[in-house]
Amino acid sequence: MATTLAELTREIDDRFTETWYDIKPDAQDNILESNVVWALLKERGRFIPQTGSDFITETVRYGTQASTPVKKGMILPSGEPQLETMAMWGWRFVASHVQRNLFDDRANSGKTKIKDYVKKRLDAAREGLVAGFESALLGDTHATESIDDDLEIQNLNDIIPTYDASGTDMRVLANNPTYGKIPRPSAYTTLANNVMVPDPAGTNSWWGPKYKALTLPLEVNFLSDLNTLFNSIYNNQEPPDLLLTTQSMWELYEEMVVDKSQIVKDATTYLADLGFQVLRYKGQTFTWSPNVETDNVMLFTTSRMKVYYDPTMWFDATEWKSIAREANRIQHILCCLNTTSNELRRFGRLYKAA
Repeated sequence: MATTLAELTREIDDRFTETWYDIKPDAQDNILESNVVWALLKERGRFIPQTGSDFITETVRYGTQASTPVKKGMILPSGEPQLETMAMWGWRFVASHVQRNLFDDRANSGKTKIKDYVKKRLDAAREGLVAGFESALLGDTHATESIDDDLEIQNLNDIIPTYDASGTDMRVLANNPTYGKIPRPSAYTTLANNVMVPDPAGTNSWWGPKYKALTLPLEVNFLSDLNTLFNSIYNNQEPPDLLLTTQSMWELYEEMVVDKSQIVKDATTYLADLGFQVLRYKGQTFTWSPNVETDNVMLFTTSRMKVYYDPTMWFDATEWKSIAREANRIQHILCCLNTTSNELRRFGRLYKAA
């Protein structure tokens, strides 16, 4: 054991750092599995490593190559149309810290105490990351994509912003003007089935999710509304594979499900094994979170989502640092990540109109 204060400080520094990296794999899994959506994206391989760079970029395909009927003697079509553009997101950073006092170091320097001392402080740091990741995933939408103005991870409410019609204006347009640095649709229009979609006559109609207002009473119309929005997003191409709602809406669906066999644990995912309540809707995962907006159902196509992270700053601990003129030392645990999507038309929101 150390015999001087300097030696004791270095010994406890090393013990904390070594212990964190011993438990880092399990801590990382526990943090990402503490939230149903993080867990699902992790299980489906949607976490993508990217080392370095100032930005995350995705190619967005918004057009299709036209075909033209031809016959003998006609001039064949030519020209190279612009079919793609680039979306761009900045990195976001999450930090938790471990802080200790030299007087506590001394009091806990015995062989029987130091292990519990280290565990207690690291558990607190890990719990801070759990809380941070939980709140970040369904946080407020970003009024700007500048990291100087908003430090939070761009989240699920940025992919499917809340809908609030006021005359011909929408909160999705007024408060969330861009996503991936690309302007959102300039206007929405309502189809015959009462699903609201980006207006093809406006700009960037390919860069927005679909919306539908719930029809009251919910006990009669909920499934019908959900079917209509789901099929509109599906378009007989690729179905949404994650439906996320509130506890009360999830329980309403549970009561309405005719085939009770859908309530049993789904053997194709591990969400139920982690303790999450999961139902199936048309074979897709249907679950809930306390952070979803009241009376809303969010529909995601997870193959069109990614969580980029930098392996060089992914649950990694900094060196210990002394705090000036204090008997305290501090270490930070840092994560570098952001969420993205390159095809917003594959998402939708069912909401209760005011």
